[in-house]
Amino acid sequence: SKTPGVNHCYAAQGHFRAENVLKVHREASLVPASEIASEILRLPIGALLRLLGSGDVMRYGTNEPDDEFLLEISKALLNRPDIKAWCFTHAWRYKVLEVWRDSTPNLQVFASVETDALAQQARAKGWRVAMSARRGRPADPAARLLIPKRTEDRKALICPEMTGRLGSCADCHFCFTSRTGSLRDVAFLEH
Repeated sequence: SKTPGVNHCYAAQGHFRAENVLKVHREASLVPASEIASEILRLPIGALLRLLGSGDVMRYGTNEPDDEFLLEISKALLNRPDIKAWCFTHAWRYKVLEVWRDSTPNLQVFASVETDALAQQARAKGWRVAMSARRGRPADPAARLLIPKRTEDRKALICPEMTGRLGSCADCHFCFTSRTGSLRDVAFLEH
């Protein structure tokens, strides 16, 4: 898709500098949520959709979730239950994001966190967690990474696309399929 805000994972396309990601986020914020929702409705049957490849659900330049975006995307996905969508957000602490996550069954939303403490907080609120597989951690790219290091029952799948085990998200299905049990989280290599 060419519409900012509705695209595939930027990490799979190469290494982007932070200012480029911020630029795309700013540009995406200029696209009305209703246009993004219309594009979702036009996707092929059974489409896989990685939302917010560069950006977040926060209204650009604020610390508040974009309620219009959340509503429009949720309505579009509810009208297209054949689409499987997923995204990552730093805004997981907002109650409205929990409602969005829980009320849109074909959408998997991950809490994007930077520390083990934040991962534990997010999990306590029912979130699946996405975090970096940082240097200094026991990581076998062909297997699973323990996150956090001290909690034996919490593991995360290291993104198989990033390790070369699988060719794409479409080959894996992990992030856009509902998960229960101890293996619910995903870890990404530094990019």
